[in-house]
Amino acid sequence: MGQKQPRILLIDDNRHGMIARRDLLESKGFEVKTAASGAAGLRAFDEGEFDVVVTDYKMPKMGGREVLQAIRDRRPQVPVVILSGCIEQLGLKEELSEIADAVLFKGPSELDDLLRTISRLVKRGAGSARQSSESKRASRRRKA
Repeated sequence: MGQKQPRILLIDDNRHGMIARRDLLESKGFEVKTAASGAAGLRAFDEGEFDVVVTDYKMPKMGGREVLQAIRDRRPQVPVVILSGCIEQLGLKEELSEIADAVLFKGPSELDDLLRTISRLVKRGAGSARQSSESKRASRRRKA
C-alpha cells in the first residue's frame, strides 16, 4: 500500500505567489489545495483534512491572524505557517511565532524556507501520529 501524500492548504490573495508555491510543493510530492481568501481557506479547511496550513498574513477582510485563530479553535493540532512581507516591519514576528508553528518572510529564500518548514512539520506530525498509535496499542496490550 502506498504512502499517503501530505496535504497542504495554501491560502493567499496574491494569485502569482500562490501559483509559484503550489507548483513547487506539488513538484515535491505534496497534494495542495488553494484558496484565494481567508474565508475561502476556512471553508476548504472545514471540508477537508490537511497536514499543514500555509496562510498569507495580510489579506483583505480576514487576514492570517484570524485564519490562524479559527484553525486553532477548530483543530489545534494542525500546524500553521504564516507568510508575510511585512511582519518584521510591523514588529510582529515574535508575537506570531508564539501562536503559529512557523513565520516565514516573503523574499528571495521564501520557496526554499517554505519547503524546508513544511517538510519538518509534516515529519513532526507523522512522528506524533505514530507515537499516538503506538501509545494506543501499548495501552490496549496493558488492558488485555
